[in-house]
Parts: sequence; C-alpha cells; structure tokens
Amino acid sequence: MARAYRVLGTTTDVTECGNCGRDDLRYTIVLQHLDAEGNPDSEVEYFGSDCGARAAGWTQREIRQRARSADDANAVRSRPVGMPSSRPRPRAGSAGSVR
Repeated sequence: MARAYRVLGTTTDVTECGNCGRDDLRYTIVLQHLDAEGNPDSEVEYFGSDCGARAAGWTQREIRQRARSADDANAVRSRPVGMPSSRPRPRAGSAGSVR
C-alpha cells in the first residue's frame, strides 16, 4: 500500500532525489508524509517526479499537476494583498477566454 502524502510544491534548492539519489534534477517535488488522520508525521521529503509518483501511488502526470497546483497556491499566498496574478489573461476570442 502506498503511503499518504501531501504535495507541498517544487523547489530548485534541492536537486537530488531523496529516493534514488539522482542528483542532476532541474527541480524536486516536496512531499510531506501524512499519518492515518491526515496530519504531517515526518520531515518533508524531496523526490524526482518519477520516484515521487511511485512513492505516493500516483502517475507522473498526477504528481506534476498536484505540484503545479501547490506552487500556484503558494504563489497566491505569498503575493501582497491586491497584487495581480503574474499569469497573463486570455485574449478575447482565444480558447481560454469566457464570453
């Protein structure tokens, strides 16, 4: 059974996978192990996306999406109140715009 993890985001400060030891990664995914009640029960761990996905029982796509979402949430929390998002808005008529 896969251990339960919370994805805290990504970092470029640690570029070595804590599982396999690969040390030439562009970034690592920061995971926090959770106990049965969903509370953190250990120090954070740094994984490459492949090892992190295997450890958590997710696909690489799932762990990357969760890491991206956590990074986005962290960016919003760290942005001063009233500061706009750094993501560009979709142009009118583009696939991402709402009519």
